[in-house]
Amino acid sequence: MKYTEILKDLLHDYNFVERDRYSKDDFVTIICPEHGIYYKSVGDILKDDPECPRCNFLSPDRGINLLSSYQLEGNFDPKEERALYYRLLIQHKKTGLLFQKVGIAKSSEDFIDFWDPWKWKDFTIEPIDKIECSLSEAMSIVKDFQQNNSENKMIIPNDIKFNMNKTYYWNEIWQAKAKTIPILRDIKAKEQKGKCTICDKPIKAPTLDHMHIKRIHGTGYIRAVCCSQCNTFIARSENNASRHGISNEELPDVLRRMADHLENQTNIIHPTEVPKRKKVGVREWNRIKKYYFKVFPNRKILPQKPTYITDSWLELKQQVDIYLEKLEEEKTHKKKLKQRHKRI
Repeated sequence: MKYTEILKDLLHDYNFVERDRYSKDDFVTIICPEHGIYYKSVGDILKDDPECPRCNFLSPDRGINLLSSYQLEGNFDPKEERALYYRLLIQHKKTGLLFQKVGIAKSSEDFIDFWDPWKWKDFTIEPIDKIECSLSEAMSIVKDFQQNNSENKMIIPNDIKFNMNKTYYWNEIWQAKAKTIPILRDIKAKEQKGKCTICDKPIKAPTLDHMHIKRIHGTGYIRAVCCSQCNTFIARSENNASRHGISNEELPDVLRRMADHLENQTNIIHPTEVPKRKKVGVREWNRIKKYYFKVFPNRKILPQKPTYITDSWLELKQQVDIYLEKLEEEKTHKKKLKQRHKRI
């Protein structure tokens, strides 16, 4: 029994396909456990193509789970079936985005049919690894690759229309095009969950940060997406480092030590940081002038306006405040008396 026939039977057993009679040109509804509803023609299903477009083609993990629950007849062991492991280098022609993809095909003919250039007109596809082995060996190779490259997972934007999940950054150096910048910026921003790597806040005016070659003789590598202001802050740190005798290689360690240095504070204030003396405001002085002789009726001369706040000024202000509070109390008392007389 062929692997795909088992898969098709499983799809029916798990109610992934509506079990009615259709012609080859009719479309049926299929429910993918991972990505929801999609549609396939009966002709494609009969041509051994029932897979969800967003799932890996014959994904090893999904294949094992399905086959383990399927009651196989005879001595047939699907894991010992011959298979083809492949790793592809894929580039989107329009934007220049470069990434890699691993997968398993049933045979070389099946691989050629699935990755036919006419089906993938928007991409250039270059096979890097192609290994003919058993299905179990192919699945273990894919599993090892996915574990070793878990940090290099790439989210392909929907407008590129690759329609396949689990793609990975190309693990070798490659030169990006100007058209790739907005796509890489969106990819990185999604990976960072919309937060700036410097200020850890929602990204404002997102910028794809990289190390400059001309200014600081760096590598030119892209680093992450950050706010425009944070990107300027990084650039100033790098540009000024060489002026102070700090090389590009030393700068990351210097900045880490600088963070510890900034948090390390004593309880001694530096002599140059003496707090400034507060000046007496014009409004406050006019208020004192207005009530000064009422508070101090025995005094005949108004003192000069002090420039700075002193203890004597604070005492004077306190006495004026007490006098005004008494006036306010007297006013409220008189109002109450008037109200009483009106009631009587």
